[in-house]
Amino acid sequence: LLMGSLSRTKGASAERQVINLLHEQLGVKLKRNLMQSFEGGHDLQGEGCLSDFAIEIKHYAKVSNSLIKQWWLQATEQAGRVNKLPVLIYRGDREDFKVMIEGRLIGGLFEGELAPVNITFDSFCYLVRERA
Repeated sequence: LLMGSLSRTKGASAERQVINLLHEQLGVKLKRNLMQSFEGGHDLQGEGCLSDFAIEIKHYAKVSNSLIKQWWLQATEQAGRVNKLPVLIYRGDREDFKVMIEGRLIGGLFEGELAPVNITFDSFCYLVRERA
C-alpha cells in the first residue's frame, strides 16, 4: 500500500513539474486529468497548441527500455481512445525529462512514420511551437 501511494505522489509531483515547464515554455495552461486512475486516461489535458496531444507522464527511479516500451504502449492506447496524438514525457531520478512522440510529428525524413522517437523536452516544445 505504501509503495502505491508513494509512487502516486511521485507521479503527481512529476505531472505538476511538467505542467509548469510547459507553461513556462509555451504559455499554455494544462491541467491534471484527475479522472485518469478511474478511466485509465492520459495524465494531462491541454488546450491551445497542446490540445491535439494526450500526454502521459512517468517518473521512475530507474528507467529501462522495457519500461519505456510499456509506457509508450499505454500512451498510444490512451491517445487512440480520445483520438489524440500520444506523447510520453518521462525521466529517472536526477535526470532531465525526455519526450517520446511519433516520428511523423518531426516531418521531413520521418513523414508518415508512426514509430516512436525520443527527443529532448526543449525539442518537443520547439516542435509544438512550429506546429501552432
